[in-house]
Amino acid sequence: PIGMAAPMDQKPRVLLADDDKRIRIVFRMCLERMGLTVVEANDGNEAWKTILQGGLALVVLDMKMPGLHGLEVVTRMTSQQIDLPVVICSAYDQLKDEFVIATHPRLRYLVKPVSAEALEGAIRDLLTITA
Repeated sequence: PIGMAAPMDQKPRVLLADDDKRIRIVFRMCLERMGLTVVEANDGNEAWKTILQGGLALVVLDMKMPGLHGLEVVTRMTSQQIDLPVVICSAYDQLKDEFVIATHPRLRYLVKPVSAEALEGAIRDLLTITA
């Protein structure tokens, strides 16, 4: 909301990684409405670099992206003990049984098309934001 002058460092930063610009626009609006600061990546390599820079509260990942696949990003996070909550948005519901996804400590798996309500619910759940 306009007029709420919260210090920048108090707004959680969320990485939004999806190669579909339209999806990023819709998700960004949803995330910003929730009071989050959004950092975008349009492929898996960019997403991984952003994760390594740190300062994120949560990662929203598409599965099929140029560069690194969403699963590869989660695998790298796990192997480097980067314990960030992750929301995966994918058109493939069978992937939710993958070992990496099943064993990641804080992960929600949403099947596309993902509604703003579903995304918001998963994020509130992971970040324990109260509306």
